[in-house]
Amino acid sequence: MGTAEMTPVAKTTTTTTATRTRTRRPIILSIDIGSSSIRCTPYMIVSHVVGEDRREKEEEQEETDFDSTAAVAAATAAATSTAATSLGGAPPLVLPIRTCSSVCQRSSVEPETGRILLERSTTSYREQDLLTGTTATWNEQDRAPVGGSDDSTNASTAAAAAAAITTCCSSLWQDIDSCIDNTLQCLRRGDEPWRSADDNDEQQQQQQQFDSSHSSPPHSFEIVAVGITSFVMNLVGIRSSSSIKEEQPILVDIPHIITDERVGKLYQRTGAPIHPAYALGQLRALYHDVMEEESEEPKQQMMMKRDIKVDKKISKWTSIASICISNWTERDIHSMPISYSEASWTGMFDFWLGKWDEECLSLLPISCRNALPQVGQEVVEGGLNGEYQQRWPEFRNDCKFLLGCGDGACANIGSKCTSGVNRIAVTIGTSAAARLLLRLPVRDEGSVGGDASLDEIPMGLFCYRVDKDHVLLGGALTDGGSVIAWLRQLLNLKSQDEYHDCEQKALVEYRRAACTASHDEKKTNTVHSSSSSSSSSSSNKVLTFLPFLSGERSTGFRVGATGFISGLSRCTTSVDLLRECLESVVLRINAILELFQKAVIRLDHVSDAVIVASGNALEKSDLWREMLADCSGMTVVLDEDAHEGTSRGAALLVAKMLVEEMSCCKSTTSIEMSKEKLSVSHQSTPDELCRRYWMVKKQIQNQLIDTMESSWK
Repeated sequence: MGTAEMTPVAKTTTTTTATRTRTRRPIILSIDIGSSSIRCTPYMIVSHVVGEDRREKEEEQEETDFDSTAAVAAATAAATSTAATSLGGAPPLVLPIRTCSSVCQRSSVEPETGRILLERSTTSYREQDLLTGTTATWNEQDRAPVGGSDDSTNASTAAAAAAAITTCCSSLWQDIDSCIDNTLQCLRRGDEPWRSADDNDEQQQQQQQFDSSHSSPPHSFEIVAVGITSFVMNLVGIRSSSSIKEEQPILVDIPHIITDERVGKLYQRTGAPIHPAYALGQLRALYHDVMEEESEEPKQQMMMKRDIKVDKKISKWTSIASICISNWTERDIHSMPISYSEASWTGMFDFWLGKWDEECLSLLPISCRNALPQVGQEVVEGGLNGEYQQRWPEFRNDCKFLLGCGDGACANIGSKCTSGVNRIAVTIGTSAAARLLLRLPVRDEGSVGGDASLDEIPMGLFCYRVDKDHVLLGGALTDGGSVIAWLRQLLNLKSQDEYHDCEQKALVEYRRAACTASHDEKKTNTVHSSSSSSSSSSSNKVLTFLPFLSGERSTGFRVGATGFISGLSRCTTSVDLLRECLESVVLRINAILELFQKAVIRLDHVSDAVIVASGNALEKSDLWREMLADCSGMTVVLDEDAHEGTSRGAALLVAKMLVEEMSCCKSTTSIEMSKEKLSVSHQSTPDELCRRYWMVKKQIQNQLIDTMESSWK
């Protein structure tokens, strides 16, 4: 756990050694711990922000006290002018070394239950190393972690899932370490081209020009900093005892404990609804027996699903990223904080004040409150401990580790959506989300406002703090690309060619239907002006799908929601089903976009706002992007640099921290960076002729949701 005694290696002080070290390429490692894979990607830094006077001062210091920031300046100075010329403007802050990116395909979340799978392979239900929801326990003595949750899972089933204990080491941590091993191995070999085979000609030319100024072999490198992004939310409990009673959790009905008015105010402070996906209800479930000792709360106020006795000796709750940093370094796990991002995603963090919410804390037992970690933007320095120094000798002795950042926040940063209301990030991978990154300083450090004029969070959105200066406003769907994966399995569209053929037919049918709706003025007006009964009759004739296969988050957060399809007939084809599934997800994303206009005062008046698309499912589907543009009325673009945007976002946070140090700026990880230029590779513009078609589709889907809602309770 990173507690071994060791003497730090002294910094290089001789001119000869400093000169030798200066030839090494400074590398950032970005580690993306996702729900379906782990990725480690190395990035080179392009420091175009540092002033010449600062660089000269750094060069003077190199002779006596070599610093990693000087290495950054020395290794990137020559490349700056080359990259700037090739890109026709300010160069990017980081460039990926894609061929040295290491990926471990592992399912960290069980699809049907939402349980975190820390052990990659299991042989029986009782041998699984997992626990429900967001919480887990980590045993320092035998290194046996248990549990966790993913922000993209069906939390209602996760909260009722079973717990089990195992004494073997968790393969999650082994897989993370193995990804780093593989990336370092590739960098050491020095025989790989430092560009991706799937880059287009322009990207390859830019990378070749950049590489020409770095003729030294790849094995001459050093790791100067590490950034970690992970699925959220996750809490891991640290305990020293090797025993815990294996029983089962309950689900607490929080709205029955506090009034509706208090629930509404809590939502406005934390930016998260009362929902089983968040930590409050799950922690109350885990500490149920402890709360009974500390409170006389009637048992009938709780929905007793199962029973668990949590280990009362849990000394600290922390995050996956903080455990990684503690494992690698000399930092004691009990002193490790978690980031603003990780804390806010628990749903118990007051994003206005930048601290744990007092009312949430009051609903937890004292032992749980005392075990919650400190929150901050701390950068952990000091390099690796003895074990990992031998394993990864390329890490600098003063290597810096940033605390974990939520994958959604990093995806926005990596896809260049850091300029407030002008760029909206929409991601469709397995799940789906739409997000805005807004400037909103914490109240105790500056203005309440910021550039977003954010006054109130509309029900249906989340608002998480990213750092002291910014929040992430958005909404998420549990099912995005998973809807298409389900349909392909249902329709037996196994090969990519079969699916592509079906999608092309769906594209033709979509354009025909949209054109028909536009020209059939009389029919369209009838739908919008008719009574609710006639509208209901119309909806029965239209194929309509509710994409809640794994439950619903935004915008209704309806616990128990399920998928539903209406309007099937003998004439329904596989093409019809595919088109409707694609449209149904677009409609739910558009519902999130419409809520943005209620939350952000100036969004209605932004005429140049664009949607930046990301996620494999959305990036690969021209039809899905066309539908999104037509439905939202906004231009949808693909950016060449936004591939693997989550990893890129983590690397940008690290690079900015290093650049700020070189520039004598603040050393925190604030993301107040200049607006990056979009490198548009594909653009979908909205077709005004499709507007009426989507108005009708939206009305019919909303009516079906209202009809089905009573059956979900």
